[in-house]
Amino acid sequence: FVGCDIPLDDSAFKPEWGWNMLLGVEHYTGKKMTDDEFWGQITQEIWRTAPLSNECWPIIERLERLVGRENIVLLTATPHCKSELMPPCIAGKLQWIQEQMPPWLHNQFFIGPQKWHVGRYSDALLIDDGDHNIRDFIKAGGRAIRVPRPWNCDHDLPTLDAITMRLDELIYRGEGR
Repeated sequence: FVGCDIPLDDSAFKPEWGWNMLLGVEHYTGKKMTDDEFWGQITQEIWRTAPLSNECWPIIERLERLVGRENIVLLTATPHCKSELMPPCIAGKLQWIQEQMPPWLHNQFFIGPQKWHVGRYSDALLIDDGDHNIRDFIKAGGRAIRVPRPWNCDHDLPTLDAITMRLDELIYRGEGR
């Protein structure tokens, strides 16, 4: 969507770029973009039609067993850009939740840039792919499971196995309800 002709797999993003997608854009296009230029090209429709990850349903199923549906909340961030660029993101994410998630999750979400606030509840568990989110959530008092992705420190782990193994441990130890 931003002019990068890249394969749609994990090999396209280099771990040394970290969470900074703008380094990937520069690598593939040769041009530097600001956050506003990058996020300004991501339309409401793109947010609305983002595909589910392969890990989505195995995670939700295990979380239901671990803590029950009523204790699951989707936390999704807004991009770091001008406030006038936020409405397409927020509207698209709301539509995505309504169209992709089961009805019981349609009203169990928070959209905002700071997930760590929820970490103040010591029994809270964050499952996230951002090293910064994991670090800040734990610092606030919560627990976290990192989703291995090319941009984080667990990039070399098998994604589904890493997450489900940790969730299965929590279920086995009865650390949910």
